[in-house]
Amino acid sequence: MESVQSAKSVDASTPTPRMDGYATHAPLLAWAVTHSRGPVLELGAGWYSTPLLHELVAKQGRLLITCESDPEWLKQFAAWHCNDHAHVHVPLWDWDELPESLQAAILEEHFGLVFVDHAPAGQRIIDAERFWPHCEMMVFHDVQAPMAGQAFRRIRNKAPFSSIYDRLMPHTGVCAKREPDS
Repeated sequence: MESVQSAKSVDASTPTPRMDGYATHAPLLAWAVTHSRGPVLELGAGWYSTPLLHELVAKQGRLLITCESDPEWLKQFAAWHCNDHAHVHVPLWDWDELPESLQAAILEEHFGLVFVDHAPAGQRIIDAERFWPHCEMMVFHDVQAPMAGQAFRRIRNKAPFSSIYDRLMPHTGVCAKREPDS
């Protein structure tokens, strides 16, 4: 994928390739990792995003922070926890519940990439607004869905660069403060 903008939409008459709906962010997310620098924040752990981000970010020697509101779900990803990949339980996505030092480490960090794919979908709007000032690029999964899509549209209105990867359903969007290099 040379750039997100050069990706062509699939013709409605052409059968769309099949992929697990939880994994359709993978092409754009991998592209975003290779076109960004600095720490990566993952909002919502997942079987298709967490291992993928872990491997890609580790190869670049970058920090990855995975945040999740469900502690039992987060425990399933313990194999990927290491010095360069922090796992953070954020109870009910209430950032004020974190210890002050951890709040500062996350809320004051400047991220190269933030991946927005957590539940409930309405929280995506709140956290996209919270982290947009502190990142260079943001990737959103499920942008065609009402609440998840609203988070994308709000940031897209502020972003000099945005694009939607619509070759797979659900769609994935990206917003960036500058046009990424091809």
